[in-house]
Amino acid sequence: MHLSEAQHWRVVSESGEDLGRVYDLRASGRPARGRRTEAATVTTLVYGVSGLLERLGVRRGARCEIDWTDVVALRGDRLIVRDAARTPR
Repeated sequence: MHLSEAQHWRVVSESGEDLGRVYDLRASGRPARGRRTEAATVTTLVYGVSGLLERLGVRRGARCEIDWTDVVALRGDRLIVRDAARTPR
């Protein structure tokens, strides 16, 4: 899977709350700089309107991000995350 495929997936809590869309994925490892690489590991997803504004450089500060370890399932175009993980940071 390419990370770009996750753009705009829905983020939904285990209890069914729609949290918004994925707007960024953060990964550890070295940048690929246009090369294909298998070394990166996703660590964080950024979602919702605050995440979009931050990605566009419009606003910094309170953004919505979730550790990748709090993703419990992928169902179609939806990422299901733990209820406890949905607190904006």
